[in-house]
Amino acid sequence: MSRIVFRDVHKRYGRTDVLKGIDLTIGAHDTVAILGQSGSGKTTLIRCVNALESIQAGHIEVGDVTLLPGRLERGGKRLSGRDVARYRERCGMVFQGFHLFPHFTVLQNLIEAPVGIRGLDKEEAVARAEGLLREIGLLDKAGAHPSALSGGQQQRVAIARALMMEPDVLLFDEPTSALDPVTTVEVLSLIRKITVGTRTTLIVTHEIAFARRIASHIAFMKDGLIETYCPTEEFFDSPRTEASRAFVAQHH
Repeated sequence: MSRIVFRDVHKRYGRTDVLKGIDLTIGAHDTVAILGQSGSGKTTLIRCVNALESIQAGHIEVGDVTLLPGRLERGGKRLSGRDVARYRERCGMVFQGFHLFPHFTVLQNLIEAPVGIRGLDKEEAVARAEGLLREIGLLDKAGAHPSALSGGQQQRVAIARALMMEPDVLLFDEPTSALDPVTTVEVLSLIRKITVGTRTTLIVTHEIAFARRIASHIAFMKDGLIETYCPTEEFFDSPRTEASRAFVAQHH
């Protein structure tokens, strides 16, 4: 399992500083909910972990890989483009917009990366995909295209696709923001089932009650910095700072 270490991480878009010196260590197996107001840098933080965004200063360690400005390294050697792609699959990312391939069936969406990137035997990939679809109750949708699925079904498929790569790290960016309340409960239940204690997980969410139930720790962001990082119970029951107290009071 991979721990994640941020050291003085900066990210800017043009003249706008989004991450302003992030220092944080997340232990292997921890489930961390990233909370904060819109614009505080939450989504940018996890996109940097997955190398979807390049940082401008500092570094991020994810297991044996170090993310530096403009490059990724392992053991001091720069990773090739193919190795970067493999790294991204090791850090499974689930987006709020699902990001399924519309021209692929559900089954094809699940097996594309394991076969194409990891070189997994297609028959083995299909067997694994069907097992995951059975587990999430969507085996009967294996031959359907994403457009034929509800939003909740698409999100469950997106989660299964991330799990196909057997990731060390799972990253969720507002996984229920596009879903109705009933479907939200179903998806959150699935996330809880597959994450707690099994892999290092970062979840950007506005679902405060869910964060309180699932997370081992809370990372509370404000203005591009980690304003508070502590065990979940402490964050909600004894918030340390004025900003975190106000946030908890607002969402009580």
